[in-house]
Amino acid sequence: MVSKAKEKCDKPKDGLTTNESASIMLYSLEWEPRENSFYIILNNTLRAEDKEKLPSVNQTIYRGVKMDLSAQYPQGQIFTWWGFLSCTNSVQVLQSEQFLGKTGDRALFNIDCESGKNIQQHSFFPTKDEILLVAAGKFKVVSCLDSGNGLFIIQMKEVESDYPLLGSSRGKNLTSQENNTCETSSHSTSSDHRSSGPPKGQMPPKLLPEPVRPNMFGPLR
Repeated sequence: MVSKAKEKCDKPKDGLTTNESASIMLYSLEWEPRENSFYIILNNTLRAEDKEKLPSVNQTIYRGVKMDLSAQYPQGQIFTWWGFLSCTNSVQVLQSEQFLGKTGDRALFNIDCESGKNIQQHSFFPTKDEILLVAAGKFKVVSCLDSGNGLFIIQMKEVESDYPLLGSSRGKNLTSQENNTCETSSHSTSSDHRSSGPPKGQMPPKLLPEPVRPNMFGPLR
């Protein structure tokens, strides 16, 4: 279905990329049996009661980016990362040229996190000691150090998010009938449909989308 959606979105409108347009098309598709439709599975997963089934880790994790981002992360800056973000708890992993390397403009993020998820046992890259930061995480820049040779070390700590994805209780107490109603309304084309995004006027000051696989420690773009 992914390849078919991308074929149909070869020349997308509204300035979207092929992947962006195909993602929307996948969500809008419905097939038989209905419960196997992508949007049904996605919504059921996001409403699942066991979002804490995979324990959170409270530790320092790292992310390498092969560009100078020091100007974007001054000391004291508070921002929200909206996308899921792949990091590692092993700084040795970043020595690889694929992720950070030892030359050129680079930024090493040292992140004191509280809500990261250790996905090493489930990742396609099990040797990368991968820690996943969930979407809508909020962080504060503690310091930004020029360590020379093109490398900036950006120390950050996680703070309480305005939009805690895993802390949401929405959907926990819904009955089966109510869940079905939610499925219908979430896929409706009615003019009464509204987004469940952040409240108007309360958007965080900085917005960075998720990285692109397979380079899970690549640029924040």
